Amino acid sequence: MNLAKEYIREASNKKNNYGNKKQKLNFIIKPTETKHRIQSKGDYVIALTKEKIEELKIKNMAVIEVISELKKGKKSDKSNIKDIRIHCSIIEDSNIDTNVDIKHTEGKDIELVPILVDQNIRNSLGVSEFRDKVKSELDLGSIHSINIYPLKIALFDKIKNRLSYIFGRRYLILRVQKSDVNDLEKQICRIDDEAIEILGTHSGSKVVVESTIKIKEHYFNKYNYYKAKRGILPWILEKIYYYKLNKNKDNNKYIFVNKSIKTYTLHDSIIARRKEAYKKQDLNEGMNVRFPDPDQLLNVEPDIHPIYMDKHDREQLGVSSLDVVKVKRSLSDLFFKEMRDFGVLFSITFLTTVLTLFQVFPGMSSLIIIAPIVSIVFSVLMIMLNIRARIK
Repeated sequence: MNLAKEYIREASNKKNNYGNKKQKLNFIIKPTETKHRIQSKGDYVIALTKEKIEELKIKNMAVIEVISELKKGKKSDKSNIKDIRIHCSIIEDSNIDTNVDIKHTEGKDIELVPILVDQNIRNSLGVSEFRDKVKSELDLGSIHSINIYPLKIALFDKIKNRLSYIFGRRYLILRVQKSDVNDLEKQICRIDDEAIEILGTHSGSKVVVESTIKIKEHYFNKYNYYKAKRGILPWILEKIYYYKLNKNKDNNKYIFVNKSIKTYTLHDSIIARRKEAYKKQDLNEGMNVRFPDPDQLLNVEPDIHPIYMDKHDREQLGVSSLDVVKVKRSLSDLFFKEMRDFGVLFSITFLTTVLTLFQVFPGMSSLIIIAPIVSIVFSVLMIMLNIRARIK
């Protein structure tokens, strides 16, 4: 297990060579166009040329990461540095203008790669878009060193994502914050009312929180999880993840992870307590404080909606304070809630239908069987249409 621990320690202290040499490029950030939103299927997107997609070895989805210098913090302990990543869909666009007429301040040409990025992704990463103006010097505000990594998604997660698109989904990118002291170890998260309404759900329901984590770190977490449990199956899974952890040599690939968490309204009293905590901290400590303040540290004004999460959930999703996650409503949770709400009415209708058919058609047993099945299918379709109508 020493190999696994050594990997985690090294991965947290430095970037791997592959990421620095092959993935890190100087990008000119430009906004996506209407045609890209039509192709997005409800997700956040970036658009690249076919050549760059092949060079980066990415497919339908990827992880985009920006390492930003914060407004406050110390260079000596790197508390002024924060790397933020988000996963998004990739769109191939051969019509992207690759002619960028900008030179380095010293007169040396540099390779600049145009990339079209959704507004919400730019806000979450704290990057600005390029303005088409004639300039003789490097536009430092719109040129960013970005890492783009391949993303591995399990087949089951691909199926769930497809179903959520069919039945209606709306994503939000939210800024991660530590839970309020009164919410610790409750397995809940807090989101403000506006974000809950946009997601098409309500307080007390579950949301699906999505993130990415390096594959080896994911195996490490799974190994520790099953190691703490007892029984034959956890023992077998512990050995499987130990084997995967020591066999996997790919330090650059990320894996898609998600978790359903019950969400409640982020009340004003909680926000007020957090603001008081901000005032008691030394801003010059940067990311070394207990509650990093996004307004004081990040170059994003105004910032995106926050999500207050417990430490256990943050660790499972591979995120920390000021990171970002993608959130959507839980389709299964809404479906079963609708079933509970309409359960009595459905039961009465079902029994009434069966009894009526027994009396009217006593000899037609096949009709008596088919009619309730049709009734059930129709009820399920109506529930799904009702869920979809909340955001469509």
